[in-house]
Amino acid sequence: MYRNISSGICSIFQTRDQRFYYTAFALLLVIQLCPIWFTAYPAMHDFPNHLARAQILHQYNDSESYRSIYEQDWRFFPNLAIDLIVPPLLNVVSIETAGKIFLSMMIVLFNVGLHALGFVVMGRPHWSALTATFFAFNYTFAYGFVNYTFGLGVFFLTLAAWLRMRSDWNVGRLLLMTLLALTCYFSHLSSFIFLGIAIGCLTGLDLVRTRALRSRDLLGLLPLVPTVVVYLFYASGIQHRNPMEWWTPIILKKLTGFSYPFVTHNLTVELTLSAVFAIILLILF
Repeated sequence: MYRNISSGICSIFQTRDQRFYYTAFALLLVIQLCPIWFTAYPAMHDFPNHLARAQILHQYNDSESYRSIYEQDWRFFPNLAIDLIVPPLLNVVSIETAGKIFLSMMIVLFNVGLHALGFVVMGRPHWSALTATFFAFNYTFAYGFVNYTFGLGVFFLTLAAWLRMRSDWNVGRLLLMTLLALTCYFSHLSSFIFLGIAIGCLTGLDLVRTRALRSRDLLGLLPLVPTVVVYLFYASGIQHRNPMEWWTPIILKKLTGFSYPFVTHNLTVELTLSAVFAIILLILF
């Protein structure tokens, strides 16, 4: 009887804790969406260029001047999140509204992806996932690297799905993971690279721990193969162009960005966010 009473009390506390968690999750999400919808033109460096390209794609077939200047390329390009989502929206809303819808999707994906990843890793909703959502407005967001930030959310969700399904692969799960891996690639190439690194490291850790390569480990790597093939088809068509300089200045700029995770164009707000984040980390610790 005492055991039943104890388990009942624990269940009540867990239910109440989860209720608080999801209330905080919803509140933080609404707060993060407010700057997008209460600002006429988000101050993001590359964002206007993305919107201009989306507008051109939308009007390309109807504009002789666009067709005379630009050429559509239908190879398997990565980094296409905004190019695939915003042009269709322009059939029903303005370019400004379509851009805000995309930014909202980006924030929602970031938050839901972190929640899903924390849920799978911890086996329950975990407050550390909500703490990590403070990084939604980071330097890549401020610079308008929207495909990259969108891809981060897709990566979190895809990795969570892989962790959830890795113990029991079947045809349906392998196909779903293959589609998710392709979604990472088309969102942003770095999203797929992060996925490959994460899956490779986790598979390697299992190999070290069990000292045996199991069939499920090999199956877990299989969804990455079609995306690699797609990238090879894309890369084969750009050999005549100058190669991308990975180490400098791109890598250096990305590493520099880690030194200021909160970018709001207001030093007081940035310092406040940093202080609140540090306090939450101490509490969690």
